[in-house]
Amino acid sequence: MEIINNNKYYVFNSYIRKDKITNQNSKNNFLNFKNYSSTNTSYLSFKGSQKVPFTDEDYKNAKKNIQLLIQEAKKKKPNHSYFNLYDLDNLERINGIQKGIKVFDGLTINEIAFILKSPKVLLNRCCSNNCIHCAYMATPSSNKTLDKMSYEDFVSLIDGISELQNRVGENIIIADSIGTFYDSDCMEIELKDRNGNVYDYIDCIELLNSKKFSPPIFDTSGWNPKSEKHQKRAEKFVEYLQKPQNSRKISQFNISINPFHIIFAKAMELKSKFRFIKAKKMEENYVDRMANMLFTFTPLQDTDVQWGVLARAIPGNKSKYNYNALYRIQIKIIDALAKRYKQDLIGERKFVKNSSDINKYLDFYKRIIMGTEEYPSFDPIGRAESLFTDSEIENPLEERKQAMIKGLDNGNIKYYARLINPNGKILLLNDDISVTTDLELNFENKGKAVKPFANQITEYIYTAQSEEDK
Repeated sequence: MEIINNNKYYVFNSYIRKDKITNQNSKNNFLNFKNYSSTNTSYLSFKGSQKVPFTDEDYKNAKKNIQLLIQEAKKKKPNHSYFNLYDLDNLERINGIQKGIKVFDGLTINEIAFILKSPKVLLNRCCSNNCIHCAYMATPSSNKTLDKMSYEDFVSLIDGISELQNRVGENIIIADSIGTFYDSDCMEIELKDRNGNVYDYIDCIELLNSKKFSPPIFDTSGWNPKSEKHQKRAEKFVEYLQKPQNSRKISQFNISINPFHIIFAKAMELKSKFRFIKAKKMEENYVDRMANMLFTFTPLQDTDVQWGVLARAIPGNKSKYNYNALYRIQIKIIDALAKRYKQDLIGERKFVKNSSDINKYLDFYKRIIMGTEEYPSFDPIGRAESLFTDSEIENPLEERKQAMIKGLDNGNIKYYARLINPNGKILLLNDDISVTTDLELNFENKGKAVKPFANQITEYIYTAQSEEDK
């Protein structure tokens, strides 16, 4: 990490990760996973959970027991002052502390702790970029429609978590981090309330900040320069982050530049079919898109925003998506950006006041975009399998899916993230499969159909069940 003009930035490369599968049983003493293979259902059992609804007496008893829970945790970890809710023993002692919090209606405290273990809140589902290397679970948008969480449900969730945090006190951390997207681009994120009002990603950031949640990440692969809505949204975002009080309201500002974007990928496909004129036009469209993005974000170079670049390529020379392709794109984008800066200097002078500005801005982008000579490879998993030959794929997807289901049979969810769908349904997800659960938040859009993830296991469900029900 270096500092340029007071800007911290990282050059890093996200890639699809192939985790090792273990058959180790969960050692958490209040979670007991039991598999019923005859019905393909694994019961998520919470020992001693009290049935809902809760009474005022339940709430009073839970409030009394919070300090006891903290004292017990301090005995085990005497040097710790803060404890995650999902790591605490005997959570049933504070079952009822959630009484009256609408979004958690119908859920026990153990279930809430399970859901809020670093959850990803899917504000929007699907993405129009359709990058062919993306996490295979990420679902491309169809017919330009996106599944969206309602603004009321998002507010209800954040308010609910915040209220629960206030009730248990600062020593117990309800949710240490909250993701805000998975298969979507932050430039496309927008929520609507019941009156049709639109709330963009800035509004979501402001809500999280007002409740003192950790700053979320911002990721984008750019936008169509001809889209007035997205261009204005980007300029609004720049204006927002230029203010010193806002620059740290996101943890990292990531831009994605790679040869896998659907526009460039189509150009490569056209080239393979000897349709060179159309291929050149498609490639120019992608380069223009990226140059416009970088030009628009220029003012953020002079802020405390922490930059990140998502750059990916396939090692070797066999693939058309190799390092050479990535490097060629990077050079073309920088050249196109230089032309924009020169035009700005002799025209509007929006950002560029003199030739020194051109060199300064270009130098910054060159250093973060082309800041490494070689990029880590990624495994041929899911959607990326189409980019590799059969001989290069060590473990085919179907084999990995069966291995993960076997892991579920043994109660292993170590590698599963918790996803909160726009309809409040909770999913478990890792690099190979997503699994439905019967857990759901009390959203207004409860029951609404949402586009399933790719390779979602629908015949296998995790069911929450108390000891008293078995």
